[in-house]
Amino acid sequence: MLSGVLRETYMYRAWDVYDLAYMYCCWDETTVSRGSQEISSCLKKHLLTHLKNHKHVIAYSDACTRQNRNIKMSLMWLKLLADSDKLKIIDHKFLVSGHSYLPNDRNFGTIKSFSKQRSVFVAEDWYQIIQKARTKNPFRVYKMEQADFASTKQLEQVITNRKKNDNNCSVNWWLRFKKEEPYKIFYKETLNEDVSFYVINIMPSKKGRPPLFKSITLKKLHNNVLPVSANKKQNMMERLQFISPVYHSVYQSLIVGDNNEDIGPLEYVEPNVVENDKV
Repeated sequence: MLSGVLRETYMYRAWDVYDLAYMYCCWDETTVSRGSQEISSCLKKHLLTHLKNHKHVIAYSDACTRQNRNIKMSLMWLKLLADSDKLKIIDHKFLVSGHSYLPNDRNFGTIKSFSKQRSVFVAEDWYQIIQKARTKNPFRVYKMEQADFASTKQLEQVITNRKKNDNNCSVNWWLRFKKEEPYKIFYKETLNEDVSFYVINIMPSKKGRPPLFKSITLKKLHNNVLPVSANKKQNMMERLQFISPVYHSVYQSLIVGDNNEDIGPLEYVEPNVVENDKV
């Protein structure tokens, strides 16, 4: 397998506990990256595809600040509520570091095991591997295009991004979003059902009636193919001899960006650290 030579392929998996279905949103690094807007767009795709008739959705994730626990993700939840006719409440619960293993995490082992001794030259080869990795209840694969990824910039421009509530308490473990309260984020510092929610008001500070989230049209996150780093392009050209000629044009056509660097692994940030991207 020549996965080290290839463009990086990203996957986001969603697990629907109602029918035990697994949906994998897949794309490569020339489409978009793997930040919070990318992940929230995958959640949007999953909800609109499989959960559009539900009134209450509960999401579980780790507390990665760059991907999950931030204002961009929160605004996408609120946007989904505003656009949905039936969805009323969304709960987003964050798991404690070291205890974030979810049932769908074992699927990566299944996919990795199935991929052994199989050649992978392009991202589409990974999509086929995912689809065939399990015969019973096969994984669903959705190839994400740039049109599927939305920017939350238009939503960020109409709110006040407060990091703490009126008592100077930062946001932790359990977020709740309500359709009838589009400018409020409800949260708890525990996953205890009996504890009451605190509230953060993200109403814009300027006077006047705030716009309805439903009336805001989100723009595409990117309009052009993303470049790769010069080092990565050079590495792929050096190993092109090991790749079937039918795929050479895929790598030869890659665009190299100025000072473009690979983002590397995502760093876990402890929940009590306040960052600019955090709720």
